[in-house]
Amino acid sequence: MSFFPLSFAALWDFRHRIIPDWTVFLIFSCAALNFAIGQTALLPCAIGMAAIGVPLWLTAAKGGGIGGGDVKLCAALGALLGLEKMLFLLILALLSLTASGKLKKERSLPFAPYVWGAFYILLMAEIIQRSC
Repeated sequence: MSFFPLSFAALWDFRHRIIPDWTVFLIFSCAALNFAIGQTALLPCAIGMAAIGVPLWLTAAKGGGIGGGDVKLCAALGALLGLEKMLFLLILALLSLTASGKLKKERSLPFAPYVWGAFYILLMAEIIQRSC
């Protein structure tokens, strides 16, 4: 369910360099729904959100090249995926962003498309793992 709002956020960030708040809200809603139907516990959601959101927020507050929309998006995904999966996603997204930035020789790139790509890889890996 969260694939579609994340896809829109990535596309919008790529085109306009801003992440709409409603996409983040929908991803948080998916995390809340997972908790409400008993698919996940509250503690892993809260830890994923805080452990990802707080360091990124501190980086953004220092002017570290990440925007508030990126922080909110990653915190929402942290609540949805939990800490372990979100750390994998974040590392993959940051590695691809760094490589792309060096290839394009740009200092500023939208982050959400890289998060989307890493999320898609994580999703495909999970589907393949379940089918085996």
